[in-house]
Amino acid sequence: MPPGATGLKCAPADHGLNLQQLGWGFCYPADWKYIEREVGTTAPHGVDTTLDIVGAKDGLFGFMIIGSYDRGDSQSLKAWLADNEPDDTDTTPIQWGNATEAVAVNGQLKRYALSPHRVYLMSIREGAGNLDLDGAMSQRLQYWVFGI
Repeated sequence: MPPGATGLKCAPADHGLNLQQLGWGFCYPADWKYIEREVGTTAPHGVDTTLDIVGAKDGLFGFMIIGSYDRGDSQSLKAWLADNEPDDTDTTPIQWGNATEAVAVNGQLKRYALSPHRVYLMSIREGAGNLDLDGAMSQRLQYWVFGI
């Protein structure tokens, strides 16, 4: 397994990206190539990691944002969303890795997860004819690790 996957339990055909300093890690198809950038955010306070992704087998493109934000004193994910992302409060509960709580935003390719100290976002940008990021990531939600 590649060094970036330390602490992850990925399927044999997958690779992993584990950014322990941001408190998250996930598995992805081994043929994906990506360019990673980190951008600080102020509202909500945290870090957005952007990933420009290309499938090496097919050359298709996708874009994904993984956010890691301060939880503050929010007692639940619902409360945090109401305070910080009010346009994303129409949600359905999901299971996502080892998150305390997790939801999918209805009608969007966004998911939020709650850990004891952080809130995480996965926002997928794709369109017809592009890489099926949502399909690939949906199949791998169970392998995510949230550490802080």
